[in-house]
Amino acid sequence: MMTSNVKLDPDGKCNLCKKISTPNEHVECFTCRSSFHAVCSSVGNDDKLATKTTVTNFLLSSTKKNFTFLCDICLTSLEINMAATDTQRINSLESNMGTMNDQLSEIKQLLLKKEMPVVVTKAVTVENSQPSTSSIWFNKERLEKVKAPAVPSVLVVGKTNEEGKDKQNMEVVEKVIMDNSNIGLQKSYKNKNGELVIVCDSKESRDNLSTIVGSIDARIPTKSPNGKRPTIAIVGLHKEYTKEEICAMIVKQNDFVRKFATTNNIDDHFKVLVVRPTKKNPNVFQAFAGVSTVLRDGIKHHNDKITLGLTSCKVYDQYHVKRCNKCQLFGHYAKDCTSTEVHCAKCGDMHETETCTSTSKKCVNCIRSEEEKHDHHAFDINCPSMLIQQGILKSVLERERLNLVNYTTGQTT
Repeated sequence: MMTSNVKLDPDGKCNLCKKISTPNEHVECFTCRSSFHAVCSSVGNDDKLATKTTVTNFLLSSTKKNFTFLCDICLTSLEINMAATDTQRINSLESNMGTMNDQLSEIKQLLLKKEMPVVVTKAVTVENSQPSTSSIWFNKERLEKVKAPAVPSVLVVGKTNEEGKDKQNMEVVEKVIMDNSNIGLQKSYKNKNGELVIVCDSKESRDNLSTIVGSIDARIPTKSPNGKRPTIAIVGLHKEYTKEEICAMIVKQNDFVRKFATTNNIDDHFKVLVVRPTKKNPNVFQAFAGVSTVLRDGIKHHNDKITLGLTSCKVYDQYHVKRCNKCQLFGHYAKDCTSTEVHCAKCGDMHETETCTSTSKKCVNCIRSEEEKHDHHAFDINCPSMLIQQGILKSVLERERLNLVNYTTGQTT
Protein backbone atom coordinates (compact mmCIF):
# COMPACT_ATOMS: atom_id res chain seq x y z
CA MET A 1 0.00 0.00 0.00
CA MET A 2 1.23 3.49 -0.85
CA THR A 3 1.71 5.59 2.28
CA SER A 4 0.31 8.62 0.42
CA ASN A 5 -3.14 6.95 0.58
CA VAL A 6 -3.26 7.37 4.37
CA LYS A 7 -1.43 10.69 4.63
CA LEU A 8 -3.05 13.21 6.99
CA ASP A 9 -4.04 16.64 5.72
CA PRO A 10 -3.27 19.82 7.79
CA ASP A 11 -6.48 19.27 9.79
CA GLY A 12 -5.39 15.75 10.79
CA LYS A 13 -7.86 14.02 8.45
CA CYS A 14 -6.87 10.79 6.68
CA ASN A 15 -6.99 10.93 2.86
CA LEU A 16 -8.46 7.42 2.73
CA CYS A 17 -11.01 7.04 5.56
CA LYS A 18 -11.66 10.80 5.88
CA LYS A 19 -11.53 10.58 9.68
CA ILE A 20 -9.43 12.76 11.99
CA SER A 21 -6.66 10.60 13.42
CA THR A 22 -6.11 10.59 17.17
CA PRO A 23 -2.48 10.94 18.42
CA ASN A 24 -2.18 7.21 19.15
CA GLU A 25 -3.21 6.21 15.62
CA HIS A 26 -0.65 7.93 13.41
CA VAL A 27 3.10 8.00 12.86
CA GLU A 28 5.37 10.74 11.58
CA CYS A 29 7.94 10.37 8.82
CA PHE A 30 11.44 10.90 10.19
CA THR A 31 12.53 12.92 7.14
CA CYS A 32 9.62 14.99 5.80
CA ARG A 33 7.71 15.14 9.12
CA SER A 34 4.42 14.30 7.39
CA SER A 35 1.92 12.25 9.43
CA PHE A 36 0.24 9.04 8.25
CA HIS A 37 -2.82 7.17 9.59
CA ALA A 38 -1.05 3.95 10.56
CA VAL A 39 -4.15 2.03 11.70
CA CYS A 40 -6.63 3.30 9.09
CA SER A 41 -9.90 1.32 9.31
CA SER A 42 -10.25 1.34 5.51
CA VAL A 43 -7.12 -0.79 5.12
CA GLY A 44 -6.91 -4.52 5.75
CA ASN A 45 -4.97 -5.74 8.79
CA ASP A 46 -2.18 -7.14 6.62
CA ASP A 47 -1.73 -3.81 4.80
CA LYS A 48 -1.79 -1.41 7.78
CA LEU A 49 1.40 0.56 8.35
CA ALA A 50 1.54 -0.57 11.98
CA THR A 51 -0.48 -2.01 14.84
CA LYS A 52 -1.82 0.11 17.68
CA THR A 53 0.75 -1.46 20.02
CA THR A 54 3.59 -0.46 17.70
CA VAL A 55 2.27 3.10 17.42
CA THR A 56 1.99 3.34 21.23
CA ASN A 57 5.62 2.24 21.61
CA PHE A 58 6.60 4.65 18.83
CA LEU A 59 5.17 7.54 20.88
CA LEU A 60 6.90 6.61 24.15
CA SER A 61 10.07 8.63 24.71
CA SER A 62 11.83 5.62 26.25
CA THR A 63 11.42 3.47 23.14
CA LYS A 64 11.18 6.05 20.35
CA LYS A 65 14.90 5.79 19.63
CA ASN A 66 14.29 2.19 18.53
CA PHE A 67 11.80 3.20 15.80
CA THR A 68 12.31 5.13 12.57
CA PHE A 69 9.51 5.48 10.04
CA LEU A 70 10.04 6.70 6.46
CA CYS A 71 7.24 7.28 3.97
CA ASP A 72 7.47 5.80 0.45
CA ILE A 73 8.74 9.03 -1.12
CA CYS A 74 11.48 9.60 1.46
CA LEU A 75 12.45 5.92 1.47
CA THR A 76 12.78 5.93 -2.32
CA SER A 77 14.88 9.11 -2.19
CA LEU A 78 17.11 7.56 0.47
CA GLU A 79 17.65 4.41 -1.58
CA ILE A 80 18.43 6.43 -4.72
CA ASN A 81 20.93 8.60 -2.81
CA MET A 82 22.62 5.57 -1.27
CA ALA A 83 23.03 4.00 -4.72
CA ALA A 84 24.17 7.21 -6.41
CA THR A 85 27.77 8.12 -7.22
CA ASP A 86 29.44 11.25 -5.81
CA THR A 87 29.04 13.02 -9.16
CA GLN A 88 25.32 12.25 -9.26
CA ARG A 89 24.90 13.54 -5.71
CA ILE A 90 26.66 16.81 -6.53
CA ASN A 91 24.53 17.29 -9.65
CA SER A 92 21.36 16.57 -7.67
CA LEU A 93 22.39 19.06 -4.98
CA GLU A 94 23.08 21.78 -7.54
CA SER A 95 19.70 21.10 -9.17
CA ASN A 96 17.90 21.36 -5.84
CA MET A 97 19.70 24.63 -5.03
CA GLY A 98 18.59 26.05 -8.37
CA THR A 99 15.00 25.04 -7.69
CA MET A 100 15.14 26.66 -4.25
CA ASN A 101 16.44 29.92 -5.71
CA ASP A 102 13.58 29.94 -8.25
CA GLN A 103 11.05 29.35 -5.48
CA LEU A 104 12.54 32.13 -3.34
CA SER A 105 12.29 34.52 -6.27
CA GLU A 106 8.62 33.64 -6.74
CA ILE A 107 7.94 34.16 -3.04
CA LYS A 108 9.62 37.58 -3.09
CA GLN A 109 7.52 38.62 -6.09
CA LEU A 110 4.33 37.51 -4.32
CA LEU A 111 5.26 39.46 -1.20
CA LEU A 112 5.82 42.60 -3.24
CA LYS A 113 2.42 42.38 -4.87
CA LYS A 114 -0.48 44.31 -3.44
CA GLU A 115 -2.41 42.30 -0.84
CA MET A 116 -5.87 41.07 -1.78
CA PRO A 117 -8.89 42.91 -0.32
CA VAL A 118 -10.28 41.49 2.90
CA VAL A 119 -13.73 41.07 4.37
CA VAL A 120 -14.11 41.61 8.12
CA THR A 121 -16.43 39.17 9.87
CA LYS A 122 -17.48 39.09 13.50
CA ALA A 123 -14.56 36.99 14.65
CA VAL A 124 -11.73 37.12 12.13
CA THR A 125 -10.48 38.60 8.88
CA VAL A 126 -10.35 36.29 5.85
CA GLU A 127 -9.30 36.76 2.26
CA ASN A 128 -11.97 37.56 -0.31
CA SER A 129 -11.48 34.25 -2.12
CA GLN A 130 -11.12 30.72 -0.78
CA PRO A 131 -11.25 30.34 3.03
CA SER A 132 -7.72 30.55 4.37
CA THR A 133 -6.17 27.36 5.71
CA SER A 134 -3.05 29.03 7.10
CA SER A 135 -2.66 29.54 10.82
CA ILE A 136 -3.45 32.88 12.42
CA TRP A 137 0.04 32.79 13.91
CA PHE A 138 1.55 33.74 10.52
CA ASN A 139 -0.93 36.56 9.82
CA LYS A 140 -0.33 39.73 11.85
CA GLU A 141 -3.62 41.37 10.88
CA ARG A 142 -5.73 38.34 11.82
CA LEU A 143 -3.69 37.81 14.96
CA GLU A 144 -4.50 41.32 16.19
CA LYS A 145 -8.24 40.73 15.73
CA VAL A 146 -8.73 37.16 16.96
CA LYS A 147 -9.45 36.68 20.62
CA ALA A 148 -8.76 33.22 21.98
CA PRO A 149 -11.76 31.26 23.22
CA ALA A 150 -12.46 31.64 26.93
CA VAL A 151 -10.71 28.98 28.97
CA PRO A 152 -13.22 26.99 31.07
CA SER A 153 -12.57 27.24 34.82
CA VAL A 154 -13.43 24.59 37.37
CA LEU A 155 -14.72 24.83 40.93
CA VAL A 156 -14.82 21.65 43.01
CA VAL A 157 -17.22 21.34 45.95
CA GLY A 158 -15.64 18.81 48.31
CA LYS A 159 -17.37 16.08 50.31
CA THR A 160 -18.01 16.56 54.03
CA ASN A 161 -19.04 12.97 54.90
CA GLU A 162 -21.74 14.47 57.12
CA GLU A 163 -25.20 12.98 56.70
CA GLY A 164 -27.35 15.23 54.51
CA LYS A 165 -24.68 17.98 54.38
CA ASP A 166 -23.41 17.20 50.86
CA LYS A 167 -26.94 17.32 49.44
CA GLN A 168 -27.54 20.62 51.24
CA ASN A 169 -24.31 22.07 49.82
CA MET A 170 -25.31 21.02 46.31
CA GLU A 171 -28.66 22.79 46.70
CA VAL A 172 -26.87 25.97 47.82
CA VAL A 173 -24.56 25.91 44.79
CA GLU A 174 -27.47 25.24 42.42
CA LYS A 175 -29.47 28.18 43.84
CA VAL A 176 -26.48 30.53 43.51
CA ILE A 177 -26.04 29.62 39.84
CA MET A 178 -29.76 30.01 39.11
CA ASP A 179 -30.02 33.39 40.90
CA ASN A 180 -26.94 35.01 39.32
CA SER A 181 -26.91 35.66 35.57
CA ASN A 182 -23.21 36.60 35.64
CA ILE A 183 -22.24 33.00 36.41
CA GLY A 184 -21.98 30.98 33.20
CA LEU A 185 -22.26 27.21 33.64
CA GLN A 186 -20.99 24.76 31.00
CA LYS A 187 -21.58 21.49 32.84
CA SER A 188 -21.43 19.78 36.23
CA TYR A 189 -20.68 16.22 37.33
CA LYS A 190 -19.37 14.12 40.20
CA ASN A 191 -15.77 12.92 40.02
CA LYS A 192 -14.46 9.55 41.18
CA ASN A 193 -14.10 10.90 44.73
CA GLY A 194 -17.77 11.87 44.86
CA GLU A 195 -17.02 15.60 44.73
CA LEU A 196 -19.23 17.98 42.75
CA VAL A 197 -17.31 19.50 39.82
CA ILE A 198 -18.69 22.75 38.38
CA VAL A 199 -17.27 23.77 34.97
CA CYS A 200 -17.79 27.51 34.44
CA ASP A 201 -17.36 29.39 31.17
CA SER A 202 -14.64 31.69 32.52
CA LYS A 203 -12.41 32.43 35.47
CA GLU A 204 -14.65 35.38 36.41
CA SER A 205 -17.70 33.10 36.62
CA ARG A 206 -15.82 30.63 38.78
CA ASP A 207 -14.54 33.36 41.13
CA ASN A 208 -18.02 34.87 41.44
CA LEU A 209 -19.50 31.46 42.25
CA SER A 210 -16.82 30.75 44.86
CA THR A 211 -17.25 34.16 46.51
CA ILE A 212 -21.05 33.99 46.72
CA VAL A 213 -21.09 30.39 47.99
CA GLY A 214 -18.49 31.30 50.63
CA SER A 215 -20.52 34.31 51.77
CA ILE A 216 -23.61 32.12 52.25
CA ASP A 217 -21.82 29.32 54.11
CA ALA A 218 -18.07 29.49 54.70
CA ARG A 219 -18.06 25.83 55.77
CA ILE A 220 -18.81 24.60 52.25
CA PRO A 221 -15.44 23.17 51.03
CA THR A 222 -14.51 24.56 47.63
CA LYS A 223 -11.27 24.53 45.63
CA SER A 224 -10.11 25.59 42.18
CA PRO A 225 -7.78 22.90 40.78
CA ASN A 226 -5.38 23.57 37.95
CA GLY A 227 -6.73 22.20 34.68
CA LYS A 228 -4.72 20.07 32.28
CA ARG A 229 -2.63 22.36 30.14
CA PRO A 230 0.68 21.96 28.32
CA THR A 231 3.89 22.49 30.25
CA ILE A 232 6.99 23.51 28.30
CA ALA A 233 10.70 23.68 28.98
CA ILE A 234 12.46 26.74 27.53
CA VAL A 235 16.11 25.79 27.18
CA GLY A 236 19.19 27.95 26.46
CA LEU A 237 18.83 31.04 28.66
CA HIS A 238 22.24 32.66 29.10
CA LYS A 239 21.38 33.99 32.58
CA GLU A 240 18.97 33.32 35.41
CA TYR A 241 16.09 35.69 34.67
CA THR A 242 13.24 36.20 37.12
CA LYS A 243 9.77 34.89 36.30
CA GLU A 244 8.56 38.45 35.75
CA GLU A 245 11.42 39.22 33.34
CA ILE A 246 10.66 36.13 31.23
CA CYS A 247 6.94 36.99 31.06
CA ALA A 248 7.79 40.50 29.91
CA MET A 249 10.41 39.38 27.35
CA ILE A 250 8.22 36.75 25.67
CA VAL A 251 5.74 39.50 24.78
CA LYS A 252 8.26 42.21 23.95
CA GLN A 253 10.68 40.12 21.85
CA ASN A 254 8.34 37.76 19.97
CA ASP A 255 6.14 39.46 17.41
CA PHE A 256 3.50 36.72 17.23
CA VAL A 257 3.05 36.75 21.02
CA ARG A 258 2.94 40.56 21.11
CA LYS A 259 0.19 40.62 18.47
CA PHE A 260 -1.72 37.92 20.35
CA ALA A 261 -1.43 39.89 23.59
CA THR A 262 -3.19 42.93 22.05
CA THR A 263 -6.55 41.16 22.40
CA ASN A 264 -5.75 38.49 25.01
CA ASN A 265 -4.50 38.65 28.59
CA ILE A 266 -1.12 36.94 28.33
CA ASP A 267 -1.27 35.97 32.04
CA ASP A 268 -4.14 33.61 31.16
CA HIS A 269 -1.98 31.86 28.55
CA PHE A 270 1.58 31.89 29.94
CA LYS A 271 2.89 31.38 33.48
CA VAL A 272 6.51 30.69 34.44
CA LEU A 273 6.69 27.97 37.09
CA VAL A 274 10.42 27.74 37.84
CA VAL A 275 13.82 28.87 36.48
CA ARG A 276 16.92 26.79 37.19
CA PRO A 277 20.32 25.78 35.71
CA THR A 278 20.58 22.84 33.32
CA LYS A 279 22.15 19.66 34.69
CA LYS A 280 24.88 19.53 32.06
CA ASN A 281 25.94 23.18 32.28
CA PRO A 282 25.24 25.29 35.40
CA ASN A 283 25.94 28.45 33.37
CA VAL A 284 23.02 27.76 31.03
CA PHE A 285 19.49 28.07 32.40
CA GLN A 286 16.08 26.68 31.56
CA ALA A 287 12.58 27.85 32.44
CA PHE A 288 9.52 25.69 32.91
CA ALA A 289 6.18 27.31 32.11
CA GLY A 290 2.51 26.42 31.82
CA VAL A 291 0.92 27.56 28.56
CA SER A 292 -2.56 27.41 27.09
CA THR A 293 -3.16 25.03 24.18
CA VAL A 294 -3.68 28.10 21.97
CA LEU A 295 -0.28 29.61 22.73
CA ARG A 296 1.44 26.19 22.58
CA ASP A 297 0.03 25.79 19.08
CA GLY A 298 1.49 29.18 18.15
CA ILE A 299 4.94 28.26 19.43
CA LYS A 300 4.79 25.01 17.43
CA HIS A 301 4.01 27.04 14.30
CA HIS A 302 7.19 29.04 14.91
CA ASN A 303 9.53 26.04 14.91
CA ASP A 304 9.29 25.55 18.69
CA LYS A 305 11.50 28.58 19.29
CA ILE A 306 11.03 31.81 21.22
CA THR A 307 13.46 34.68 21.74
CA LEU A 308 14.37 35.59 25.30
CA GLY A 309 17.17 38.06 26.02
CA LEU A 310 20.06 37.40 23.65
CA THR A 311 19.05 33.84 22.80
CA SER A 312 16.65 32.08 20.46
CA CYS A 313 15.59 29.37 22.89
CA LYS A 314 14.37 25.90 21.96
CA VAL A 315 11.02 24.81 23.43
CA TYR A 316 10.25 21.23 24.47
CA ASP A 317 7.03 19.69 25.80
CA GLN A 318 6.98 18.50 29.39
CA TYR A 319 4.34 16.01 30.48
CA HIS A 320 4.20 16.22 34.27
CA VAL A 321 2.04 13.57 35.92
CA LYS A 322 1.05 13.93 39.58
CA ARG A 323 2.19 11.05 41.80
CA CYS A 324 1.24 10.64 45.45
CA ASN A 325 4.21 9.96 47.75
CA LYS A 326 1.88 8.22 50.20
CA CYS A 327 0.01 5.59 48.14
CA GLN A 328 2.16 6.16 44.99
CA LEU A 329 -0.93 6.28 42.73
CA PHE A 330 -1.06 8.84 39.92
CA GLY A 331 -3.36 11.84 39.63
CA HIS A 332 -2.93 13.49 43.03
CA TYR A 333 -0.37 14.49 45.66
CA ALA A 334 0.00 13.21 49.23
CA LYS A 335 -1.76 16.24 50.74
CA ASP A 336 -4.92 15.30 48.81
CA CYS A 337 -4.65 11.53 49.31
CA THR A 338 -7.73 9.74 50.70
CA SER A 339 -6.27 6.23 50.67
CA THR A 340 -5.68 4.33 53.90
CA GLU A 341 -2.72 2.46 52.38
CA VAL A 342 0.87 3.67 52.56
CA HIS A 343 3.46 2.37 50.09
CA CYS A 344 7.17 3.09 49.86
CA ALA A 345 8.38 4.71 46.64
CA LYS A 346 11.68 2.83 46.90
CA CYS A 347 10.90 -0.78 47.82
CA GLY A 348 7.12 -0.86 47.38
CA ASP A 349 6.43 -2.19 50.90
CA MET A 350 3.77 -0.72 53.19
CA HIS A 351 5.71 1.96 55.04
CA GLU A 352 6.63 5.61 54.47
CA THR A 353 9.37 6.32 51.94
CA GLU A 354 11.37 8.41 54.44
CA THR A 355 11.72 5.46 56.83
CA CYS A 356 12.86 2.94 54.19
CA THR A 357 16.12 1.09 54.92
CA SER A 358 15.76 -1.59 52.22
CA THR A 359 18.32 -1.87 49.42
CA SER A 360 15.87 -3.54 47.01
CA LYS A 361 14.02 -1.62 44.31
CA LYS A 362 10.37 -2.33 43.58
CA CYS A 363 7.83 -0.08 41.89
CA VAL A 364 4.40 -0.67 43.39
CA ASN A 365 2.70 0.92 40.36
CA CYS A 366 4.34 -1.49 37.93
CA ILE A 367 3.48 -4.41 40.23
CA ARG A 368 -0.16 -3.24 40.31
CA SER A 369 -0.28 -3.04 36.51
CA GLU A 370 1.57 -6.38 36.17
CA GLU A 371 4.49 -4.88 34.28
CA GLU A 372 7.34 -7.35 33.72
CA LYS A 373 9.96 -4.77 34.68
CA HIS A 374 9.35 -3.44 38.20
CA ASP A 375 12.88 -3.44 39.70
CA HIS A 376 13.08 0.34 39.97
CA HIS A 377 11.84 3.17 42.19
CA ALA A 378 8.35 4.58 41.69
CA PHE A 379 9.93 7.96 40.95
CA ASP A 380 12.26 6.60 38.22
CA ILE A 381 11.95 8.80 35.11
CA ASN A 382 11.89 5.65 32.93
CA CYS A 383 9.21 3.87 34.97
CA PRO A 384 6.92 2.09 32.42
CA SER A 385 3.79 2.99 34.43
CA MET A 386 4.82 6.64 34.54
CA LEU A 387 5.57 6.66 30.80
CA ILE A 388 2.11 5.25 30.08
CA GLN A 389 0.52 8.02 32.18
CA GLN A 390 2.62 10.62 30.34
CA GLY A 391 1.43 9.16 27.03
CA ILE A 392 -2.19 9.44 28.16
CA LEU A 393 -1.65 13.06 29.22
CA LYS A 394 0.04 13.79 25.91
CA SER A 395 -2.96 12.33 24.06
CA VAL A 396 -5.39 14.44 26.11
CA LEU A 397 -3.46 17.64 25.42
CA GLU A 398 -3.10 16.74 21.74
CA ARG A 399 -6.86 16.23 21.44
CA GLU A 400 -7.37 19.69 22.95
CA ARG A 401 -4.95 21.09 20.41
CA LEU A 402 -6.80 19.39 17.55
CA ASN A 403 -10.02 20.94 18.83
CA LEU A 404 -8.44 24.31 17.99
CA VAL A 405 -8.28 23.49 14.26
CA ASN A 406 -11.34 25.58 13.44
CA TYR A 407 -9.96 28.44 15.50
CA THR A 408 -6.48 28.44 13.95
CA THR A 409 -7.78 28.13 10.39
CA GLY A 410 -9.94 31.21 10.81
CA GLN A 411 -13.28 29.40 10.81
CA THR A 412 -15.96 30.44 13.25
CA THR A 413 -17.85 27.94 15.41
